[in-house]
Amino acid sequence: MAMTSQPGWNRRLAFAAWSIYVVSFFLPSYDTLRGYQCATCQTMFWDQAVHGDWTGINYELITLSNLTMLLSPWLLFSFAKTSGRLKAVRMAVLLSTLLVWLFVGRILASSGDRQAIRIGCLLWTLSFGVLSWATRPICKSCDKNSAPVDQPSHA
Repeated sequence: MAMTSQPGWNRRLAFAAWSIYVVSFFLPSYDTLRGYQCATCQTMFWDQAVHGDWTGINYELITLSNLTMLLSPWLLFSFAKTSGRLKAVRMAVLLSTLLVWLFVGRILASSGDRQAIRIGCLLWTLSFGVLSWATRPICKSCDKNSAPVDQPSHA
């Protein structure tokens, strides 16, 4: 059974997403907190989440989004070697992006919190969108920078 190389994801965009993500953790993100400080606020939101507050629940869920972003280099380079696995990674990245955008959207919709959003939060949010774009299905002739996905040929 021969293996054929098919495009799977855009490496340049993925590296851009990872770079933006890392930079966002060292910039002011919310009020006076830097990104890495915001990432350690689970205990503040846990009680809200347990009592059914959607902001608290969404904050706790973005922990999964951050985990997906942190694991995405391994997921893309090692795990996603077949089209089925790559599709699963795409869905995880898309779900993570939606959770992050929902959380930031809720903050932006709140008039009191809107002024507290800083550049780090916006870049963090952008990094998920860029990673989603990097993992979108692409055609073989569209992008020379895509990473191949090995699939068994049916010939």
